[in-house]
Amino acid sequence: MAAAEEALRVAMFAASKEYRSGETLPLLKSALEQSPGVTGQLFVGTDKGADLTGFDTLEKADVAILFTRRVKLSPAALEQFKAFCASGKGIVGIRTASHGIESWPAFDHEVLGGDYRDHRGDRPATLSGLTDHFILKGFMPFPTSGKLYKNPNPAADIAPLLRATTDEASETVAWARERGRQRIFYTSLGVPEDFSQPTFIQMLVRATFWTAHRESSAPPVR
Repeated sequence: MAAAEEALRVAMFAASKEYRSGETLPLLKSALEQSPGVTGQLFVGTDKGADLTGFDTLEKADVAILFTRRVKLSPAALEQFKAFCASGKGIVGIRTASHGIESWPAFDHEVLGGDYRDHRGDRPATLSGLTDHFILKGFMPFPTSGKLYKNPNPAADIAPLLRATTDEASETVAWARERGRQRIFYTSLGVPEDFSQPTFIQMLVRATFWTAHRESSAPPVR
């Protein structure tokens, strides 16, 4: 077992009904916990609801993974989440995380670095990697059918990682961001079918380790 100082503690929040994040995040949790010393806590709430809990655990977490949609946090929970975001610890946002917190709409641009402006229509998309970033090592493009999110004016300091192209449009669908020591990863991918792709899970696992500055502890690429 990994030494106590090497433990990686991950808090995961799911509340996105259309994309079944309460069913898909457990797949990521299981993949993460295959690595020694990694422990995950998963908290599941209601899409657009006010019942999501677990933000009091963030004080001891190294990384927060958010896959929620327009949840309404209590003042105390919102304060706890904002404190975590300001602490410099790792953040991973998946799909609807860009509009994941109704009571903090600026989270998308201020923290994730995005500029969510609705989505495009249904079209099969082709993925292409834009860099040899640590997160993408071993990544194999796969077809995705999720509506492409529009992010016309993301933060200037994001590093685009993946682009998705349909017969009518092209959008950046994954990026990394560094703010001082803090590391952030966001992807607008994340429909249930994406989670059936081992390479997508692997990307999220590597992103989690990267945001925690634990590259040397990341599982080997398959």
